[in-house]
Formats: sequence, C-alpha cells, structure tokens
Amino acid sequence: MLGFLNYLTDIYRKYLNAKDNFIYQSFRSPKDFFNLKTLINALKLKTFSSSYHDMKKFIPNEHLQYLLSFQTLYIGISPFSGPSIYNIILMIELLYGVWFIKGGMYQYAKALERRFKELGGTIQYHSEIKQVDVNP
Repeated sequence: MLGFLNYLTDIYRKYLNAKDNFIYQSFRSPKDFFNLKTLINALKLKTFSSSYHDMKKFIPNEHLQYLLSFQTLYIGISPFSGPSIYNIILMIELLYGVWFIKGGMYQYAKALERRFKELGGTIQYHSEIKQVDVNP
C-alpha cells in the first residue's frame, strides 16, 4: 500500500509540474520553450523511462503493475514503450474520476453536427470537395 501511495505522490508531482510549466503555458516563440527553466522542469518529469518501468519502481506486485498500467492503452500507447509521463492518466482517473460521453464518441460527433446546423451550417454527405471558403 505504501508503494502505491508513493507512486501516486510521484505522479501527482509530475502532473503539477506538467500543468504549471507546459500544459497551461503559451509558447509563442522558440525562446519561450528553449530555455534553462523549461529544460529543468522537463527533466523533472523524468519521461525517459517507460510507463511500466517507472511504475515498477513503486509497485512490487506484477499483477498490480499490469492492472495499473493499462490506462496508457486509452491513447494507443504500450505501457512497456510509452513514456512515463502518461502515468498521469492513472492519477487523474483515481483522484478526479472518469468522465465519459453517454453513447460514446459518436454521440459527441452527432452533437457537433446538431449544433453546426443550429448555427445555420449545412452538411452535404458523399460529395466531392472542390474548394473550401472561409469567411471571417
């Protein structure tokens, strides 16, 4: 149990670092990203090990390792080769819960279509596109 709590603590620290220094930052020029502060914060994320390897340091039970490493599969990445930063998914899921769209992603696409039509848009299916006009 202590290993699991230490694991969550480690992931949470990485999450705060990523959120504060990368996710909510705007990088408008190369110097905003390529500087000493950003490099130091990137190294603190320790993304050079795989998701599975990083978790294995905290969780000794192999069955529990497998159970806790499948979240990276959500985004199509193997836990054995994907970077450890994706372990944040597990932490977010455990601390903040899981949200999903009733009926799946198809319902999201249908809702976008419905809203687009409400705003006056038209959709033509099975039509060749010759030009896209964008009016500001």
